[in-house]
Amino acid sequence: MLDGLDGVIVPGGFGLSGIHGKIDAIRYVREHNIPYLGLCLGMQLAVVEYAQNACNLKDASSREIDKKTTHPVIDFIPDQVNILQESRYGATMRLGSYPAILKKGTIVQQLYGKNKVYERHRHRYEVNPDYVEILEKSGLVFSGRSPDGVLMEFLELPNHPWFIASQFHPEFKSRPMKPSPLFDGFIKAAKGKSKRTGFESCISINYNHTWGLVYVFHKILFQMESHSATNTKTMIGKNGLIIIYMVLIRSIAVSSWMAIYRFISSRFEDRFLNMKILTK
Repeated sequence: MLDGLDGVIVPGGFGLSGIHGKIDAIRYVREHNIPYLGLCLGMQLAVVEYAQNACNLKDASSREIDKKTTHPVIDFIPDQVNILQESRYGATMRLGSYPAILKKGTIVQQLYGKNKVYERHRHRYEVNPDYVEILEKSGLVFSGRSPDGVLMEFLELPNHPWFIASQFHPEFKSRPMKPSPLFDGFIKAAKGKSKRTGFESCISINYNHTWGLVYVFHKILFQMESHSATNTKTMIGKNGLIIIYMVLIRSIAVSSWMAIYRFISSRFEDRFLNMKILTK
């Protein structure tokens, strides 16, 4: 199923749908040198997979997936546990922009070209700090951390052509003319792997699956506007009208992008990068 792909993305999500299939896919791309980008849940499952198969922690899992696991490599951190004990469940979400300190000499640090970045989050579970040393001794590198060193924000594999994951959502700040360094680096890595010729700067969807890179384009370009649209009921006066207007304009732009994409891909489909996003 994954043979011949130029890149794989596992995006964010909640729940157990397709979890074990995603873990198997991550193992495949890791062992077969296929460029990988994990976003939020995609980073957590990369940690689970690596713990199981590279660190020999066969029972390793996320507390979200298996509450009885003896190796919760993904779990609540102590501050979150205290909040849960007070039944303040909503306060366990990490939301908004947080700083990350990048490790010098890593791929991530080279992509961003700086040592400190701010990225936006929307998740609840974290890499368990108790397992960071075990994971890194086996070759995994946490290339970005919170300033206090407790929260893991980026990971990468130095001995892999391009295997990077982030705990945050880079699509929240990515824009058409200024894409996130992670998306930019991922596409370049996929192009480098591809043996196809011709219009390599374009990307095709493998139509054997419902989801393709159109999902990434949608999230990169428009997710922030979608969030704004859902909140327009709480807006009053001109601000609300401006937000609605912006969303309508961006919606028209989506249709235009997709029409252009379908026209090009229908004629040159065999020359484009072959990529998948695993959401189910």
